[in-house]
Amino acid sequence: MSPTKHFSGPRFRPLLVVILLVAGLVTVAAPAQAEPLGAGAAAMAVTPNITNQPCTAARSSWVHVYSKNVGTFCLGFRGTYTFNNGNGRWVWRVTFGNNYGSMDFAFKGTDGGLIQDYINFDGGNPYANQEDCTYVGGCFLYTLTIDGWH
Repeated sequence: MSPTKHFSGPRFRPLLVVILLVAGLVTVAAPAQAEPLGAGAAAMAVTPNITNQPCTAARSSWVHVYSKNVGTFCLGFRGTYTFNNGNGRWVWRVTFGNNYGSMDFAFKGTDGGLIQDYINFDGGNPYANQEDCTYVGGCFLYTLTIDGWH
């Protein structure tokens, strides 16, 4: 008897339906969303599983955000961190650690208006790459996306 005939027929169809339903539920289930900590006022929206934490020696390879008004906080794991209009959005500098991804931001032009900018970062060496905003009086962050790390 061939294997295809062995597992075909009406008595195996309900089993197949149950297996497909269970497999569908497993793949459809959404991952848990990380709750932002530390500079929580800086987050408006967080997509899985990016999180912010206080910067410690254990987080030396995370993205470090040097905020003008809430101090330094770190972002880690994959996802997109969206900054709101509150504390933490204006920054002096962002170091990308060993992470790669992108950042949407703006800085003040000579006329006082905001100039939109976008960068891709790829930190193969912690603190080897950064966005230094001190020379323009700070950067206004919109989103920061971590796609992965080395």
